[in-house]
Amino acid sequence: MEAVGFVCGSGCVVRGGNGGGRLLMCAEKNGSSVAVSRRAVLGNAIGAAIAAAGLLSSQSAQASDGIQGGFTKTLFPKAGFNSPSELTPGSVSMDKAVLKDPAVQKGLSDLQAKRKELSDLQAQFKADSQLDVVSKVNNMFNISKLRDDLNKVNSAFDEETQIQTDRVVRNIIQDISELNSAAKLKPDVPRTPKKIEKTNSWMSKLASDFDKLLAFY
Repeated sequence: MEAVGFVCGSGCVVRGGNGGGRLLMCAEKNGSSVAVSRRAVLGNAIGAAIAAAGLLSSQSAQASDGIQGGFTKTLFPKAGFNSPSELTPGSVSMDKAVLKDPAVQKGLSDLQAKRKELSDLQAQFKADSQLDVVSKVNNMFNISKLRDDLNKVNSAFDEETQIQTDRVVRNIIQDISELNSAAKLKPDVPRTPKKIEKTNSWMSKLASDFDKLLAFY
């Protein structure tokens, strides 16, 4: 026995065959008959389900990315990216008792003296672009002692502030290494204009990072 299933969009009556119908028949219209297989119908249904699942998955992934991004920005700030706004001298919290410690004061005094020596070196290099900068820098900075002084003065800040001032401390050490690399001369080979410019650039960067840190005191 055949039963009428539904009326299709074109006005044809779709009937199910006996036993649930293995073939869906579209009634004749304009003298033609169209047979639609169950497989085609099921295929369309499965395709729609997959598309819906894909949309949900995409929305879920976007939500997850948003949550994870917020989590990362809060707990793992990076230099220049996802980090709090740049610190200014008036925006930091400092432990005055720690700052008054004689060891911290000595470290601060040493750093201020090194900054003045750096200014002197810049002036000398301006007057003589073939100056042996590497020897003067190595005499000026004992990296182990410099790192100790930087860590001492940095200890006066609260932990949150140190997250950012630590970057300045690391930059100062790195600047010295880069300056030595840029200023290095080969025997009997004069410094080229390009190397002069690069050496000046790293001197300025080192001076700027010293100023950034010392401005807080």
